[in-house]
Amino acid sequence: MAQAKGILLQHSYTDHIIDISHSVSPFSVSNASYILKDCFNNFPKKTIHLSLINILHQLPAQALMLELNDQWVIAADNGFLPMFVEDKDREKALVYKLPVAAGNYYEWIEQVAAIIGQLYSNPQLLRSYPAITLAPNEMQMNLNITHQSVECNVLHIDIYGNLIFAIHRDLFETLRNGRNYKLRLRDNTVIDTIVENYTDVGQSTVLARFNHIGYLEVAVREDAASTLLGYNLFKKDQVFYTTLKIEFYDHQDSKNDIQTGSGTGI
Repeated sequence: MAQAKGILLQHSYTDHIIDISHSVSPFSVSNASYILKDCFNNFPKKTIHLSLINILHQLPAQALMLELNDQWVIAADNGFLPMFVEDKDREKALVYKLPVAAGNYYEWIEQVAAIIGQLYSNPQLLRSYPAITLAPNEMQMNLNITHQSVECNVLHIDIYGNLIFAIHRDLFETLRNGRNYKLRLRDNTVIDTIVENYTDVGQSTVLARFNHIGYLEVAVREDAASTLLGYNLFKKDQVFYTTLKIEFYDHQDSKNDIQTGSGTGI
C-alpha cells in the first residue's frame, strides 16, 4: 500500500489519498467490491477510487475505469466492477478500457497513476478510450435460484462478526413475490422474521435484517454471528460454511419447523 501511494504521489495531481480498508484478502474480489459499495455514496463527487485487489488476474494485467454518479472507479479486469455495480445502476454505468498492459503489480500502478494524472488535467480524455459492456455479476451468477428457494453466499463479515449475504432486498422481494419465507442457516437455525433493528430482538438472539445499503445481514445481538454460527467468507470453489438458504412458501403451507420469533437464542 505504501509503495502504491508513493507512485500515485509522484504524479502530484493530489495529496488527498484515503485508505478504505487493509483487511481484505488479496484475492477476495467480491468482498472488496462490497466494502467499496458500502461507503461509495459517502465520498464527494469527482472522487477516483482505485482497487488494488487481484491486479494480476491475467497477464498482461489490464485496467478498466467505471464512471458512475460523477465518481470513478479503476480496477483490474477481474470481475470487481460487475460485482460493484448494482442492477439499478447498470444502465447509467459507463465502463472504459484503459491503455494499460502491465507485467507486474508496480507496472500496473505506474501506468494507472499516469493515466489518472492525465485525466485530472483533461477529464475529456476518458471519452477517447474504448467503451465496453459491463460483464455479468459473478456473485449473482453463483446464486442457486429455484421457484421455491434461493441459496446465497457470505459476501462480507464485518468487525462485529455480522454476516452479510450476497442478496439484495430488491432481489429478495422479487423472488418472494408476496410469499412467506424462512431463512435456514447451516446449523439448522431457522429465522422466519426479518427485523428492522438489532433492538427488535432479545440479547444473544439470532436475527436477520437488511442493512443500510440493502443487503441481507444475519447477526447475533451483542455477539459474533460468524463465530457462533460457524460461517466463513465465500471463496470461489469453496462453498462449505458460506451458504444461507431462503425458502419461500404460500401462506397455507406448513411452518412446523419454524421457530417463533426472529431466531434462536445462543
